[in-house]
Amino acid sequence: MKQVFFILAIFNLGITFSTFIWIVLNHGIREAFQITRKPVKVMLGTFSAYIISFLAYFITIAL
Repeated sequence: MKQVFFILAIFNLGITFSTFIWIVLNHGIREAFQITRKPVKVMLGTFSAYIISFLAYFITIAL
């Protein structure tokens, strides 16, 4: 189970970084931090999923 959480965490982190780089290249750094834009909401959602899955990974290691 811990492998699943780890792969999910890495996948979410990759989506977060690629979305951030896409926003910066296409719209600039200023647009990357405007929460009203849909790609930024996706980026924040995948980043929060990364945090949750990485915490779940650490919990499964501890058990």
